[in-house]
Amino acid sequence: SEVVVRSRASTAPYNNFRVAIKPTTLTALTTFDNGGFVQVVNPYSHTTQLGWNTHFFDTPFCWDGVTNLLFEVCFDNTAFTSDDDVATSITSTNTTVFDFADFAAGCALAAPLLPSNQRPDLRFNYENLFAGIATIDAAWSPTASFVDATVENPIALNVGSTSQYPIILTAGSCTTIDTVNVTLPYSFSDDTTVCAGESVQLEANGGANHSWTPDNGTLTSTTIPNPVATPTTTTDYVVSIDLANCSVTDTVTVVVDALPVAAINNGVAEEDVCDGANAELVSDANSSWINDWTGPETGSGVSLTVTTEGSYVLTSTDGNGCVSSSTILVSFNDNPILDPDMVRNILCCNGDEVIVDFASLITNGVGFGEAFWDNSPSASGASATVSSNEDGTYDILVVSSDGCGTNAQVTFQTNCLNLDIVDIDSTVLGASEDYT
Repeated sequence: SEVVVRSRASTAPYNNFRVAIKPTTLTALTTFDNGGFVQVVNPYSHTTQLGWNTHFFDTPFCWDGVTNLLFEVCFDNTAFTSDDDVATSITSTNTTVFDFADFAAGCALAAPLLPSNQRPDLRFNYENLFAGIATIDAAWSPTASFVDATVENPIALNVGSTSQYPIILTAGSCTTIDTVNVTLPYSFSDDTTVCAGESVQLEANGGANHSWTPDNGTLTSTTIPNPVATPTTTTDYVVSIDLANCSVTDTVTVVVDALPVAAINNGVAEEDVCDGANAELVSDANSSWINDWTGPETGSGVSLTVTTEGSYVLTSTDGNGCVSSSTILVSFNDNPILDPDMVRNILCCNGDEVIVDFASLITNGVGFGEAFWDNSPSASGASATVSSNEDGTYDILVVSSDGCGTNAQVTFQTNCLNLDIVDIDSTVLGASEDYT
């Protein structure tokens, strides 16, 4: 390397004069940078002269001809005489920092004075290490991305929208490391997954004359870059675009996950329960799903026991994040209320027998369904015929048309066939239960 001394006033040599170099991405300097230098001129005693001063490299330095270089120049003198003035150029940023001190080691100084935009003029003699070398060893990575990763101009495979390929070139004793960035003028959507009934926007950016298939009604358009797809089943969408010198085709797969299906109480729309009972809501939902119940009462899990009528919704979320809901209406039906006085009026008579109409015993307006006798003397069903010789106590069950029943105890007496109903209570019956 060479530097121009325009005026010389020093009378002593520069002791331990040395030069170090390193590549840098910096474009301006504010302080010293003390790491990563390669010492190219070993310490020696240098006496300046007017004009170009030459410093021969003891260690070669390989430069790619593009990257910025940072130079460190230092020396150690135990005394000073006068200054030498070197030629400089004015730069748009501060490209020089310096410091000096008496009786100090120059390369150890750590607190520079103000930076400067006057950069010393340098010139170099260099040798093109690639010239005359028949073989240049190339090593591209990752190797699987190339047809041959050891040639200078390889063919890259499966290039993404933006790809980086590190390259190491070796020629003789010199090695150059660089990275090649490849950006394609187009990009496509990645494969994706949706839940049944959902939509997703597809993308084919860049190019012209976009064409999507299949044209089966699941795309909002087959000729625009970004149609919205609503497939009912897993579908491969193929798109082609025209570039300046070629056409490109890609496939975007949209996987459709089925919604979780959970029926409540075997899929009935309404669950009727007798007053005073609990309604058991049981679904066939998978216990591994997130199952949440909402309505007049709330809960979680595959089942819920409620005591309040109203509409209940089960929302199930499966492992794919797909969501569905089922609804059931819970209604509470009244139990029949029996009137003892009405029974007595029916049975008080003068004769040998009387017909008891069980529907007439109900006083709260619920519809009559049927009646049962646990030790009936002669009848069951909607009515019973009682004779004077069948006196005694009988248990009856009067069931409404909704399947809700009330128990009563009936006592028949001879003579006037007086009947008393005692201990009336309600018995909860399932609507689907059979009575015989």
